[in-house]
Amino acid sequence: MAQEDVRDVTMPDAKRAIDTDNLVALAEGLGTSRYKEYDIAQYVELVQATIPQDLWSGVFYSWLSLKGHLQGLMGLQRTEMFAAVQEDDSVYACFLTIWDHADVMAAWLRDGYPVHRMLIDLGVPEDGVVAHLLRDYS
Repeated sequence: MAQEDVRDVTMPDAKRAIDTDNLVALAEGLGTSRYKEYDIAQYVELVQATIPQDLWSGVFYSWLSLKGHLQGLMGLQRTEMFAAVQEDDSVYACFLTIWDHADVMAAWLRDGYPVHRMLIDLGVPEDGVVAHLLRDYS
């Protein structure tokens, strides 16, 4: 997929689409040495969410179901989720889906069921869901 195609990630039926304008910049790397770190670093959708306690069980099991589906997709590197209960009993969670290539992640964001959309569909307030596109240099 050409770099300009990576920008065209819209989900017509989504309640909120993720802004992928910076995906092309991510594909260009951080501009370090001749060793081209941008060839080996994977692409990540990081979703941070504050989830009301009464929704947590549904979110957790929906995440497990989505994770099982994602494991069958070509180009998925791995998924991760971290969570903690906050003082107000809500759950703060970070969801990561890590992909081999920008075009594969762009296709999933456009045609699949991204985590941020799943959370909003489950009733998590939109202002409690933040999605970022990153590179995994770990």
